Amino acid sequence: MLSRETFYRPPAIRREARTLPAALYNTTRILLYHGGQGVLFVPIRSMLFQAVIDSGEILFVDAAVSRSLVVLVWHSFRLRERPGLDSPVPFEVSYHDPEALGIMPRLQGEFTRAVNATQQKLRGAEPAPGRVIELIRKRPPQ
Repeated sequence: MLSRETFYRPPAIRREARTLPAALYNTTRILLYHGGQGVLFVPIRSMLFQAVIDSGEILFVDAAVSRSLVVLVWHSFRLRERPGLDSPVPFEVSYHDPEALGIMPRLQGEFTRAVNATQQKLRGAEPAPGRVIELIRKRPPQ
């Protein structure tokens, strides 16, 4: 079901540079691609937050306070500065609410868990343990 959401972003009160683990960044891109809508909503239930992922940034909304007021934004992902796909991604955080300054340390961990949960949900089930099957080579007929 498609719906239209509008978010309001107050002026930034502070900005800082950070890095995002490669696995988290790469997973958000995969989920966004497979979602096919150009935007992905990820609920962070443990904090009553909502993450909104699009091609250039990740918005965070405090759903307990307002479903449309942006609290902080991760943006300006500098992919070309990393030497490989497994290297952290430098980015910038913009804080749009004074309370956001105190939640950033917790937010990255909770967001990681929420993204992983979303990925598992979209896969449909918990991953099954892998099995190695022995390959038996048949001799060619003589």
